[in-house]
Amino acid sequence: MCGIAGHLDFDTAPRPGILDPVLERLRHRGPDRQSLWFGPNMVLGHTRLAILDLSPAGNQPMVDPDTGTAIVFNGEMYNFAELREELRDTGYPFRSSGDTEVILALYRKFGTEAVCHMRGMFALGIWDPVRERLILARDRLGQKPLFYALRGRRIVFASEIRALAAHSEIDRSVDPVAVDLFFSLECIPAPLSIHTAIRKLPPAHVAVFDRNGWTMERYWALDYRPKIDLSEREALDGLTKALDRAVALRMRSDVPFGALLSGGIDSSLIAESMVRLMDRPPKTFSIGFTDRRFDESPHARRVATILGTEHHEEIMPPTSLELLPPLARQFGEPFADDAALATFFLCRMARQEVTVALGGDGGDELMCGYPTFVKTRLARLADGILSSRPGRLDTLDSLARSSGPSARVRRHIISHWLRPELKPLLRNEARLAPVKDRLFTADFRTATRKSFASWYLPWYAGSFSSAANPVERLLWLDNQTSLPDQLLVKTDIASMAHSLEVRCPFLDHPLIEYCASLPLRFKIQGRTTKYLLKRLAEQFLPTDLVHRPKQGFSMPVGQWLRGPMAGFLQDALGSSRDVLRAYINMDALETMAGEHSKGQQDHTTILWRTLNFALWARENRNP
Repeated sequence: MCGIAGHLDFDTAPRPGILDPVLERLRHRGPDRQSLWFGPNMVLGHTRLAILDLSPAGNQPMVDPDTGTAIVFNGEMYNFAELREELRDTGYPFRSSGDTEVILALYRKFGTEAVCHMRGMFALGIWDPVRERLILARDRLGQKPLFYALRGRRIVFASEIRALAAHSEIDRSVDPVAVDLFFSLECIPAPLSIHTAIRKLPPAHVAVFDRNGWTMERYWALDYRPKIDLSEREALDGLTKALDRAVALRMRSDVPFGALLSGGIDSSLIAESMVRLMDRPPKTFSIGFTDRRFDESPHARRVATILGTEHHEEIMPPTSLELLPPLARQFGEPFADDAALATFFLCRMARQEVTVALGGDGGDELMCGYPTFVKTRLARLADGILSSRPGRLDTLDSLARSSGPSARVRRHIISHWLRPELKPLLRNEARLAPVKDRLFTADFRTATRKSFASWYLPWYAGSFSSAANPVERLLWLDNQTSLPDQLLVKTDIASMAHSLEVRCPFLDHPLIEYCASLPLRFKIQGRTTKYLLKRLAEQFLPTDLVHRPKQGFSMPVGQWLRGPMAGFLQDALGSSRDVLRAYINMDALETMAGEHSKGQQDHTTILWRTLNFALWARENRNP
């Protein structure tokens, strides 16, 4: 795992030191070594966290000795050993035992299609001096970040936005659309960033920048439509084999590794697989909270005892709020997932024992793990009505007007999934709209009122060509939006801040493709989400652990904003007032903070997002 950066200008040779401030801000991603490589118009930079091949032969930037092709690579390619054997007949002169050099050999044989052969998490930059082109690519799910700034015949890229913003030639103007979407989504979705001049390379894309300009194309797409016909026993066997393979590949390491264990289904399945595949008990890590409503540590402790792992646990104290400013600085743009602070604390703890940790991210997006999927399952009824009588909106209107709890669910589904004119009125945005009207300045609200619809509608339309029913359309949407833009950003930044590499077996793309091909009944049955994963967990965990209510990895933010965080909120807002007033009506904000503090209204969502926006503005004020 590493930090990567590059600067290419077809008109001007890069000046010495151009990437120094960028690499300085990537040091936490790679504390073991910092290196540069220079070409006529190109400079590549790398900060290394040594995981595989700890010798100098694994250092980057790495260069093909025959073609002069140079690479910087962040991440892991888990199938590198198998690919190395396949590529031996190409005559590539391998000099290292790691994965980066295998990518150079892949590129020599396949060009930009090399990424199609890679199994793992990655972001990379390849300079091809023969074709005079720079290739940028990102893994299929977006586990590893890649930011770039394109201007004329010059491009600059880096692993983190805060590092790229330190480049002396980058315009740091704020994108108002990104600000509005942040308040809607608690993150900023790709390809946008908080800065107008900086963009995120979307997941599963490869881009080429040469003297003719910039091109970008998708190299992988998730499709839920092809289905395989098999029994539950066959489906379970296939899932077990695919998950074990994903776990085994992610245990390839030349440094100590363990697992993050919450006590939920996903992390427990990974830990159980590790126990079976290893010749010693793995180390597992969990944290707890003093507020029992949010504390999963007793469940994690039970799972660790059952599996016989070497378990480590810490309680996260309220004083951990002191970590919010450095965390905001680390993200480099507004980010308000409240689980980020807990993840940051957990990763700091785990790094004291290991350099690599396996995590459970992606299990919910694999097998319908969220409560919304239970409601959306009922949409199959409405979906059938629409497909059989597509022109009869009166039938749908009649269904929408019916009464009763199930009818309310149907109305919700019809509004949000079948009626195109109502698509922008997604529940979360509809709930936030009046709050935005009150909080935002009139000019900012007018300028960005259509931001959410403009971002969401193309994704919504794409879901219909990727899945045949509302439940799997929702799965597809989660995998394209909230997973890469929020969940994986949180994990990457929180872990790499402590030079910890987190690997996620549920994000193995062959496993994802296998689960996508399974009939819907194996993902959700009645009110049972993640049906097949729970059947697998029942083989080694008690029923009460397997079927306990879902408990998110979150914190009592609303309570904190009325107590220990109230003064912290006021300090952050006051120190960022010069930035906030361009977007926010400060009088309205103070009124809402007072209403929340007195318990008159629950403004947790908007106050938490405003706090994180203010912290970003304060902590990233200087380039």
